[in-house]
Amino acid sequence: MTNSTCNGDTTTLYSSQCNILNEYSGTTKLTFLNIYLRSITAQKLVSVSGTITNGNQGSYSLNATVSYNNFVYMNATSNSFYITSASSANTAATSSSSGSVITASGQAISVRSNNYPLNRMYSSIYTFALTSPQFVVSTLQIVVPPNITQSTGGITCNCQPYNANDNYFRLMLALANNPLPCSMSGQTISLTGLTPVLSSLSSTAFLYLSVSGLVNPQTSVSQTNFTFTFINTTSTYTQAVLLFTLPLSYAVSNPPLDMQIGAILLSNKKYFVVSTYTFTLGTVNGVTLTLSQNSSVGVLVSFPTEYAGIWNQIAVPTTVNLTIGATTYIATNVTMSPQYLYASLPATAFSAAVSFTSFNLSFVFRNPNTSIDCSVTPVFKISLFDFKANSIYSQTLSNNKLCPTFSTYLYTINVTGNTKISAGSSSPFSITL
Repeated sequence: MTNSTCNGDTTTLYSSQCNILNEYSGTTKLTFLNIYLRSITAQKLVSVSGTITNGNQGSYSLNATVSYNNFVYMNATSNSFYITSASSANTAATSSSSGSVITASGQAISVRSNNYPLNRMYSSIYTFALTSPQFVVSTLQIVVPPNITQSTGGITCNCQPYNANDNYFRLMLALANNPLPCSMSGQTISLTGLTPVLSSLSSTAFLYLSVSGLVNPQTSVSQTNFTFTFINTTSTYTQAVLLFTLPLSYAVSNPPLDMQIGAILLSNKKYFVVSTYTFTLGTVNGVTLTLSQNSSVGVLVSFPTEYAGIWNQIAVPTTVNLTIGATTYIATNVTMSPQYLYASLPATAFSAAVSFTSFNLSFVFRNPNTSIDCSVTPVFKISLFDFKANSIYSQTLSNNKLCPTFSTYLYTINVTGNTKISAGSSSPFSITL
């Protein structure tokens, strides 16, 4: 190493290196330079700042790499951080994950997965959209990660047309359509009865499967392996036609905030009549709920089993009203499935953020024809759903026992007699209560 000169001011790291280079020579220079460099404390070489806008709700970490000409000089990963629902108030949540694999025959099969809703430790609907396989089999097995478990009620599965913009309400409504036999043992989900489904699937369509009753884990996972096995059980010997493993991701969000039903008022308490239902709800311990500007909010009402016997005789309410303070927000997109009422408020309803600790919910509904067993909890369950965060924002407690009482039956009257009477003649009729 030859002597050289360098210039620099007296306060920088570079100037200290210059002093060593100028003062020493040869091997001594290298020795002292080596000792000096090893004694230097960590320096902030680069600082990067930025803003995450409209991030999807969940847990994340950032990875930074400094490289030049394909040589990596530095790589670092940040601590994990969590984005709340407020961060995603103006954009739809896209908690989907996707991966693809090339089969031995050269076919590319891709998988896109989602979970609805994202709430941690909540029974959720997991969907799997798979590229149409170029073969027909009867069974698909999906091995899920160990931290995804089935609920106490087990799982139910179905197959339906693919919807890239699916949501929790639509999936709940479709649960009874195109059911598939399925079971879960350990971490293996087995879906059977696929032969007619795959036989009718076009080469450009997705095999779109939903599995309801899987419990979300405690934390989001950036990538973990799911294993998919297509099995032919109709041949002489059961055999796996295709097996592949894909690293997929899934996000989780905070548990729903607690609410309690304070009162249930009915405009008419007679059995089986149409009445206006008004629920008064409030948060627990005065916690403030905040709906962000342009929030896309849904209301989900679960009814007790006593309504099941007359469900087909209940008309879908034309509107569901959510009253906060002096303002009433009206939902006209109202649908029903057995024992559930779904109402979606337009995002334009919330032109500004709204904070509250109590609200009223009202709609027109038919009373049951039998009394409600108020000892079975929860009697009614009401949830506020955030479509953009794909999460239940707030939900009534599971120990809710408040329920309405009914009185004065409307009696069924049967009239029997001849359906055809000749002019001028008489015919007996009987009336039975």
